[in-house]
Amino acid sequence: MQTNTNLDRTGLGKLIVSIFESGTPEVYLRNTDDGENAGDFASATEVNAFIDSAIEARRQFVGFTIWYPDTRGYVEKRRVDLNIQNSAGHSVRHVIRGWGIIVLQLTFENLPLINCCVSCNSRKKSENWFGSHPHLKNPDLWDWEAVVRHCNRLMRFAEGVSQGNPVESSASGKKARPESKK
Repeated sequence: MQTNTNLDRTGLGKLIVSIFESGTPEVYLRNTDDGENAGDFASATEVNAFIDSAIEARRQFVGFTIWYPDTRGYVEKRRVDLNIQNSAGHSVRHVIRGWGIIVLQLTFENLPLINCCVSCNSRKKSENWFGSHPHLKNPDLWDWEAVVRHCNRLMRFAEGVSQGNPVESSASGKKARPESKK
């Protein structure tokens, strides 16, 4: 499930606020390197301040992972030691993964518009990939109705504050929103 749209900074700020309006999510930088804080932004203010600093530093991309406790499931948080010669001088990467994690990817290449992709796995996709990633534990640990509810809410919000038409986001050109299976 995903949507890909263009937002201005005001719309993105509103989307970030909306993340924290439903429950108490844990929000992390996705695949952070070295000295960057891998964990937990406690508020929309902290996430928005980080985004502002990323734009000011002329970063091209920032990714976040979002986990809502009511979705249950297993969340893997690990530190990966990197070979400095093969990883642009970085020695450590922090990784946050899980079947029902929501991913927010931001690309700053066309400012003042920010390309925004909100996505998460479906239950079916997670079941199909479970054999390849057993360390993420059984997808049945997740409350898929809650995962779909949170992801769809954020996707609708992003589309609602978008600047122009959403970017096509799947191979078929449709925004797929599969129903949750229990």
